[in-house]
Formats: sequence, C-alpha cells, structure tokens
Amino acid sequence: MQQKITIINELVGENLEGNLSKTTHGTKSLIESSNGTKTKPLDEIINDYQIQNLKLIKVDVDGYDYNVLLSGIKEIKKSKPDLFFEYINRNKLSYVKLIEELSKIGYSSWTIFNLYGFMIFENKTYSDVIKFMDSEETNNNNIDIFCKINA
Repeated sequence: MQQKITIINELVGENLEGNLSKTTHGTKSLIESSNGTKTKPLDEIINDYQIQNLKLIKVDVDGYDYNVLLSGIKEIKKSKPDLFFEYINRNKLSYVKLIEELSKIGYSSWTIFNLYGFMIFENKTYSDVIKFMDSEETNNNNIDIFCKINA
C-alpha cells in the first residue's frame, strides 16, 4: 500500500530563524532569534524527501502560514495541490501577496471558515477573500482558508 502522509520534522519557511516556544500545552510558536534554528524552504523539503503526487498542503503555524506557502511556491505551481491554511491579520500584507500569487497560478475557488469550522463562504474569488480580510469580522479573529484550482 502506498504511503499517503509523510511526517517531516523541520522548521519550514523562508529566511526565518528562531526557536519554538517551550509550552507544554497548546500550540508552540516561533520566537524569532538570530541564534535559533534556520527555516528550510518547503520546495527544498519536498525535493530532499522526493515527495511526489502532492494533493494537499495543510498549514497552521500561527501567523507564518504565508511564509511556509511562499517558500513552496515552485512546487505549488508544479503540482497545484489543494491548500488549507490559517490567516492571522497581524501579517495581512504578506497574506495578500500570497493570495494574489496563488490567484495568478490559477487558484480560483476560495472557501473561508471561522476557527470553529463554520463555513463563512464557499467557492468565491480571491478578491472576495481580500475584501473579507478587510472587513471588521477579521480584525481580531483568525480564519481558515481553503483554496483549489477548479478542473
């Protein structure tokens, strides 16, 4: 039977350096530091581990999702996997850059969920996502974004 999920223990991203918080409960966060672990781009990890037939990339890294996905943009362009990631408004301009880049690649079906899994909207355009990011509903709230290329 073909293995469908690959677990890789790496700090993923582009041009970040730091350490994970030492919390024993909940989600760990990156604490940026010049003497910490350097991130490894997603494209490089996919190449090093010879990952093929990529169908889905799921990211939830507390505000650095845009960085992880942008570090894998070559593989995303090549494989065009479905993407599921978290948006945190403290890095809004970086997320807008990511969403615009994904739209150029062909991602055209966008769905937004609140953090409780309730669907806010489905099968909208990237500009609808950006408008929603500008709305009051996202000022202090994180959302999950799912996008894919329609066949």
